[in-house]
Amino acid sequence: EEKKEIKDIVKIQETTKDKEIKKEEKKEEIKEQKKEIVKKTRKVQNKAFDVGEKFTFAIQYLGITAGIATIWVKDIVNLDGNKTFHIEVTTKSLPLVSMIAKVDDLVESYIDYYGIFSRKMIKSIKEGNHIRDVTLYYNQDKNEVKEVEKAGEKVYNNIPDFCHDVLSCFFYFRTQKIEVGKDVYFDVYADGKVHKMQVKVIKKERISTPLGRYEAFVIKPFMQFESIFKQEGDVTLWVSTDEKHIPLLMKSRVFVSSVNAKLIDAVIIK
Repeated sequence: EEKKEIKDIVKIQETTKDKEIKKEEKKEEIKEQKKEIVKKTRKVQNKAFDVGEKFTFAIQYLGITAGIATIWVKDIVNLDGNKTFHIEVTTKSLPLVSMIAKVDDLVESYIDYYGIFSRKMIKSIKEGNHIRDVTLYYNQDKNEVKEVEKAGEKVYNNIPDFCHDVLSCFFYFRTQKIEVGKDVYFDVYADGKVHKMQVKVIKKERISTPLGRYEAFVIKPFMQFESIFKQEGDVTLWVSTDEKHIPLLMKSRVFVSSVNAKLIDAVIIK
């Protein structure tokens, strides 16, 4: 009887010890998981834009307006616990052009409110017979991007911290201190890979727009992907020299001519 009692006591002690070991192992596992996924954040001073800002552009080819594009800081959205700017860009061809090649694009970007980097992008592209809908999830904490579309899902790993989409990079650039001769660099994920984007600030000049005359920085972005508007070849941008850095004009060289996006209307938040 005494032997049996001793065995029972030993068994209870071993069971209790096993439970304690498993409990400690679970604690360590949770600690490791927390170490692996560290919430990444930063604070970028933003005096350039806010909710309600809206720009309207005439898209011109050979001096003829072929379409209208808008960039609208629509609202603030809570995205998985992250405060974001919800930005919407539309590009639509005019009726006459639509008879030949209809364009009806919608691109939405959810940009981190504090850090001005991408959290999510939705692209709905309708250009003639080309139709594509894709959603990109930028998991900045895991340094990965997940692309989801009808054909399936793809995950791209090892993206740099605070990586941009093709729209958030433009808004981030607007928050920066821009100086002639001082290049601006940032990382952009597009078309299945990360691009190191360089923006050269060439000079200042005064330009006339439908909204009046502005002093502007002339800038040249070097990129291997489509930006806010569909462009090919050499691209030059003009942005205002004030802290808003308003996009005034874009010229993209195509063969012997160029495609222009000219600002024709603006709602600017003071």
